[in-house]
Parts: sequence; structure tokens; C-alpha cells
Amino acid sequence: MLETRSLMTSVKMEPADLLAILLSLSEREWTPALIESQKAFVQMAGVKDLSLLSKLRNSDMQRLRSPDKASGGDVFFRDKDMYYLVVTSGEPVIDSFGRPIFRSEEYPQPVLEIGIISPESSELEERLRLFASVVESAIKNNLDGRRTRHMTFEWSERKPGTPRLDKLTSEVERETGPNFSRASLNDKEVEAARILTNKLERDTLIDISQAGFARQRDILNGKPKQSSEIRATIATLKQAGLLNAEYLLECKRTSAPLTRLKDLGQLLLPEVGSLLCGACGAEFRAEVANEGYFLTELGRKLSRQSHWMTVWVTEMLTRAGVPESSILWNISESGEEVDLLVEFMGQLWIFELKDREFGSGDAHPLNYRQVRYRANNSIVVTTERVSKDAKRVFSDLAKESRRLGVTEPTYVEGLESAYETLRREMSKAALQYAVGRINILSAISGYDLGAVLKERFREALGNTL
Repeated sequence: MLETRSLMTSVKMEPADLLAILLSLSEREWTPALIESQKAFVQMAGVKDLSLLSKLRNSDMQRLRSPDKASGGDVFFRDKDMYYLVVTSGEPVIDSFGRPIFRSEEYPQPVLEIGIISPESSELEERLRLFASVVESAIKNNLDGRRTRHMTFEWSERKPGTPRLDKLTSEVERETGPNFSRASLNDKEVEAARILTNKLERDTLIDISQAGFARQRDILNGKPKQSSEIRATIATLKQAGLLNAEYLLECKRTSAPLTRLKDLGQLLLPEVGSLLCGACGAEFRAEVANEGYFLTELGRKLSRQSHWMTVWVTEMLTRAGVPESSILWNISESGEEVDLLVEFMGQLWIFELKDREFGSGDAHPLNYRQVRYRANNSIVVTTERVSKDAKRVFSDLAKESRRLGVTEPTYVEGLESAYETLRREMSKAALQYAVGRINILSAISGYDLGAVLKERFREALGNTL
């Protein structure tokens, strides 16, 4: 899975300082790729004086609309990672046309941003902190001592945040927006949801839910060839806290129901066991007790509107690196309902969950919701499949709405592939986020760094780009 992290700090630097710092990093085995390409260019031209590099990089700055507001930066390829370093006199923002915009009023001093993107999530923060310490050392060793004597680096993590979800929830607080609930996982619900990904367990729970109370013998008689599997399934559902067991006391002669008992020990009590059956006259303790089952509060909660899928998909997303705070559940507004809304790495996804086939009748409402919430993409998760007619509808809608940026959904057909699909989508978002951070370097250098990164990390993205 592809992940990215970035750190920012304010620094007192001049544009002319950057070249010396980057060359110093090269001596520390942190090779700045853009400078190396320029060094190769001047060497091929037969120029030995590397001071020409400063003129080349100043020329690069002329590509920007406001060159005085940027010092530039570089990228570093090390093992499986890609690092970047960017210095600007304001927070760089790249508009939809690839043009850099600066908000220098928010940052009175130049801003130094470093970042890492990697398919190796283990010790990712440690590797970025190591790079930060190398950069600090290069700055202190190459700037005048009078400027660095009291220089401190207060690094803060740069996070993309959830601006669109924040806007949505703020509307709710003003009582003008949709209803929703915030994602909230607990271990018991997550474990139960995992169990319900198995079809037999899920079908058994649904059958018992529809019956209200189901005797074990009726459940087994309904599927005689699966009796051993059904017994094991019921035991699993009980252990997970989804089912409660009670006993239905029945007349031995007529099979008429008499009462329900929480446990058979109640028949040993005189006030219960000595009661007489109105049909045959026998005492209750002599009648037949059949074990039966009904849903617990947890079972009712997870089975209601297939809430188990919401919990399970949310847990998959958190495993893929998405914070719970970036996920909203069950958004309803003007008769429209959205199962999940997820904002992560600057991208917004709308999720449609179906414990059945996703049909053509589901396609138009989902497309409307995607447009309504201006989601970057929609993801259909179904326990079965997405019908050919539904896919055809999405294909036609995408062609008609290409100008609005509406694309066909990502399909998860069957739960076995869900985690890999979600992990791939989150990796693509991490890549796109990192590309956005270094777009300023693409604008300066003329290289399409985004295309380079896509190829470099194609394997980690499942060869989908």
C-alpha cells in the first residue's frame, strides 16, 4: 500500500541559499534528482563550472507567474521511497490548471516542506524524521553562522484535513443540513461483522430475525443436509453475542406452546414446574422443552439495514489508513440516503453497500448522490455482483457527464476482494496528494513528476494507472 507523510516548518532562507543546501545533501548521499539532471546537462555541454547551475535554476523560476514568491526544491529517490523538499514564501496551492498560487499572508517567513511517499509503511515516520534531521544539518552547515546560531526547526505534520466533511457537519450543527452519524467502531461489533461476512451465518441470522423466535429443530429441518454446519453456525452466532437462546415449553401431546424459559432450571422451581398444562393436565416439568433462538440487541443492530456491512467496510478503511474521523455513516437528506461518505487525502468517496445484487434501479440514485455531494468517486460494495445493466447505465452516465468529472464507480463484487480494492483506492489518493505537493516542482522544472511517480509506484497501485 502506498502512503505519504509531510512535515512543515518556518525558516529564514534566501532563494540563493537553496542550491548550496541541495548540493550539500548530495554529498550526504541524498541525491537531488532535478539538480543531477541539470548537472548532466551542463557536463554534456562541456561546461565544468557548476556555478552555471544557479543561473539554470533562476531561469526555471521564470516559469512561475510569481517567481519571487518561490525558492523551489527537489526530489530524492532512495530505496523504495521518494522524498521531496519544497521551499516557498507561502503555502503553495496548485489550481486545476496546474498553476501555483501562494497564500504568503498566512506564513510571514518562508516555509520549508518535506515529504515522503512509499509502499513500505513500516517506520515511515522514522524515515521522514531522519530526512528532516539531514536537511536541518545541511542548512546549518551551509548558511552563515550568524543566521543559524539561534535557528530552531519546529516541524509540524501537514495533514490534508477533511474540509468537505467539516462543511457538511457544520451545516448539520446549524440545523440546515442532512442527518448523519459519525463512524464509531468497537471490538465486539467489528468481530461480529466479520462473522456476518460468511453467507451461512448471515442467512441464518436473517431467518431467525424474520421468525422472531426460531426453534432449533425448525431451523435444522429447513436445511437437513446442512445440519452439522447449522449447529456450528448457531454456536458461532451465540458466541459472538448475536443470538440468545431460550427454551419453548410445549405440550407433549398436542405440541401447543406453553411458555418460554430462560433456562431449564426454572422447571425445578415449584411455582413453575408444578403448573398444569391446560391441554393434557400434565405438570410443566413433564412437558417437552425445545431450544430456540432470538436476536440480541447487537444482532438486531447489525442486521438492521445491513449495518454489519457499514461496520465491516469502515474497519477495512481504517486498516487501509483512513481515520474514523474521516468517515460519516448513514447520511440522509431529502429522501436520499448515503451509506458512507469518506474524505481522505483530499479525495471524497461515496459508498453504496448492498447485501444483494446491485441492479440497474440502484444506478441512477447513486449517480445523483455522487453529483449532489461532488464526490471524486463512488464505490459499490455488494455481497453478490453488479448487474450488466447497472454497469451499462453507469457507462452511459459517465459519457454524458464527462464535463462534470463524473466517472464510473469502483466495483467490489464479493467481499473477498474488498480490502485489496479499498487499499488500492487509498494508495491512489496518497499518490495524487503527493503529486499535488510537488506540482510546484513540475512547474519549475518542466518535468511531469506526477507521471514519473505513477510509473515508479505502479506495482504498489496494482498496475491500475
